[in-house]
Amino acid sequence: MSDQRNLIMAVVKKNEVDLSRVVDIPLNRRDTIRSLASALDVNKSTLHMWFKVGMLRRHSSSLKRYLKEENMKARLQWYLSMLDKSTLPHDPKFIEMKDIIH
Repeated sequence: MSDQRNLIMAVVKKNEVDLSRVVDIPLNRRDTIRSLASALDVNKSTLHMWFKVGMLRRHSSSLKRYLKEENMKARLQWYLSMLDKSTLPHDPKFIEMKDIIH
């Protein structure tokens, strides 16, 4: 744990940046590491290190939410329903999907 603490301190001392500026940056300028680094005027590698050591936190977008457990189960059941039952259990293959809208 002390190695991570030393790394955090090295990053903070080397790059004196006010992280509260991130909130003031519009969403479209902070949706990628490249655009956020440009808006903060820091290197992409420095920004990546901030994420890695926990100075900044990633989040999912509203368009690509994390799947809830119920949705994961439903998606997995759908995948399993697309397996050709005659090929189970030794050589599983998916059914032809030419006539299926997906």
